[in-house]
Amino acid sequence: MKGTITPALLVIASAFIIVIYGLLFILSLQFDFSQRQIAQDKALHIAEAGINYYRWHLSIDPEDFTDGTGNPGVAYVHDYKDPQGDIIGQFSLEIEPPSESFPVVTITSTAWVTRYPKVKRSVEAQYGRVILTRYAFLHNSNMWFGNSITVTGPVFSNGGIRQDGKNTSTIESAKETYTCGLESGCDDPEEKPGVWGNGELDELWDFPINPIDFDSIKVDFNEMRMSAQNEGLYLDASGGQGYHLVFTADGNVSVYNVAGTSPIKVPTR
Repeated sequence: MKGTITPALLVIASAFIIVIYGLLFILSLQFDFSQRQIAQDKALHIAEAGINYYRWHLSIDPEDFTDGTGNPGVAYVHDYKDPQGDIIGQFSLEIEPPSESFPVVTITSTAWVTRYPKVKRSVEAQYGRVILTRYAFLHNSNMWFGNSITVTGPVFSNGGIRQDGKNTSTIESAKETYTCGLESGCDDPEEKPGVWGNGELDELWDFPINPIDFDSIKVDFNEMRMSAQNEGLYLDASGGQGYHLVFTADGNVSVYNVAGTSPIKVPTR
């Protein structure tokens, strides 16, 4: 006997096949979408790794803004490997070196994974050296501010700091602890925190932080003097007790020769 397939059965089978293929297509799209999402997350992590890599590079060679190639203004591409040593992606670094007007290096890291090279993420970071002129007080050893002193502006020391007065800005020390001696008002040597004392606003005290290498600071004072004489303002010995400089908002400065000083009497109540 010959079998026959009714038209209704053909319609049902065709519809079933269409539904199955449709579901498979949707599942494949969903899987691809999830994989692209994972690729985006991995690309972001790789881009951050690129930033961390070049921050490390600058700590080794602070003046190199060409990734060791000597070729400025190009993209520097690096492979990114997993713990097994397999290449799973790449990151490309674009480095904008600092300038005289903007002493900060700008690093842009763009990354992608090998499987989805068109799915890219970028991270930008800026790094600059600590500008020593931001500090009102800068010292290489222990410091002590008495209870009658108000410190205006940031303070940093490679040694410990005893703060018994008032401070309007940060007090920073490179020491976690230090030995307080007579120079800081301790009769007998004793261990103290990097910043301590009876001062106010101790929430602005910060320690330990990275020390400043004063020995690495090289200044040619003769060159500075010649530059000031030729292009700026050079003040030689005043013949008195120094100079009083008044800076105005229009960018000018008034220079006064100090002939003498007198103590300021604070009225008592």
